[in-house]
Amino acid sequence: MPSTPVVRRQRLANALRTSLLRHEEALQEGLRERLGPLVGEGEVLDSFHRIHEFFLKLLAAREEAMVTADEEHLAEKMDDRNPRRLRREAADEVHDILVGIRRAANGHFGTEAATEFLNIEGRTSRDPVIAYRQGTRVMERLRSTELALPASSLTDETPDREGWAARLEPALAALQNALDTVGQEEREFALTQAAKEIAVDDYDQDSGALARILEGYMILAGRRDLSEEVRPGRLRRRAQAAAEAEEETGEESPEGEAPAQTESPEPPPAAGGGSAPPRRPGTGS
Repeated sequence: MPSTPVVRRQRLANALRTSLLRHEEALQEGLRERLGPLVGEGEVLDSFHRIHEFFLKLLAAREEAMVTADEEHLAEKMDDRNPRRLRREAADEVHDILVGIRRAANGHFGTEAATEFLNIEGRTSRDPVIAYRQGTRVMERLRSTELALPASSLTDETPDREGWAARLEPALAALQNALDTVGQEEREFALTQAAKEIAVDDYDQDSGALARILEGYMILAGRRDLSEEVRPGRLRRRAQAAAEAEEETGEESPEGEAPAQTESPEPPPAAGGGSAPPRRPGTGS
């Protein structure tokens, strides 16, 4: 399942994109009105539409890179399941063989002598790493040509030392292979996690910069009423509203758009006619 932080950022990107597309005409008109008088002879006031297109392309590129990194990370997470299952099964196999060897050795030599001979005490573990270490110690004891069997014996039967080793050796090899595979998968998982974090950071940096640029454009165009729409807090609320609406209706809101007006609001008329001057920061009026 896609990660919630990435999905949340996708909704914010949609809200930002919607604001730019919805108010582009009003924004350009305001900028022409504000900057037009400053155009000198031989100078041309270029269209802002072109730069807006590049803003959208940059936002889309960052969003795509972030989603791609998230999908690769999710795929790597899914790839880990089978190796981890095989590791668990291999650890269980080593555990069961060790239990059988310990019981047989206890029957031949008694618990104390068997524990000293096999060099293993306490519970036989099912943890893959611990089981491998316990099994390796027992294998070393069984294969050692310098280590004789305990002298005391509780039975006339000859201990099957070679048989014990023959059963344990392939199980240990399988567990070692499973541990190596899971280790490789964990390294790949960490790499995709790091790539995802970089992609998210890049998105946050550029989307935040674009939002601030658009906010500044709108203020410069005399449309402070629109500038508030692209502030991070407002964008988050719109994205959340779109998500809630989608959950209720089962239909995706276009471009993550929350219920809102369909046209750019005109600034309120000032007393005596004309347009109201833009509000100053922090005045609330």
